[in-house]
Amino acid sequence: MREKTHIFDINSQKPQGYYENSRVEMLRYVPQNCIRTVEFGCGTGDFSLSLKTERNIETWAVEIHKESAQKAATKLD
Repeated sequence: MREKTHIFDINSQKPQGYYENSRVEMLRYVPQNCIRTVEFGCGTGDFSLSLKTERNIETWAVEIHKESAQKAATKLD
């Protein structure tokens, strides 16, 4: 029997605030000697911004949700 394929729908409804979660609880999993990260699905860029400001880490971020990507671009250079 073949497994069902899940297709990502960018237009699907997400709960309010879905793209704006900073996920500060995940900071402890980033090694102290880390100098660069890439975050796929960065939402509005809050987690990458935390890495940049609190740990001086070079951050690269990718987001397919247009409005969230635009907000992230204002926070991350």
